[in-house]
Amino acid sequence: MDVYRFYLLDSRNSIAGVEVIYCGSDIEARRSADTLLVQKPEFHGIEVWQTERRVYVNIVGVEVTE
Repeated sequence: MDVYRFYLLDSRNSIAGVEVIYCGSDIEARRSADTLLVQKPEFHGIEVWQTERRVYVNIVGVEVTE
C-alpha cells in the first residue's frame, strides 16, 4: 500500500484540510477521494497526490485526470 495525500479544497480552491490515506492503487485513491468529498460536503474539491505526483482532482463535481 502507498501513501496518498488528500487535499480538501474550499470554495476558492485553496487547501482547507488534509487527509493522509493508504491505498493500493491510483484507482483506489480516486474512489476514496470521491467518497471523502461526499462525506465532507463543506469542501468544494479535492486533490490527491502521491509524493510529488498529482494523481487526481475533483472540483465541485468536475473530474480532472492527467
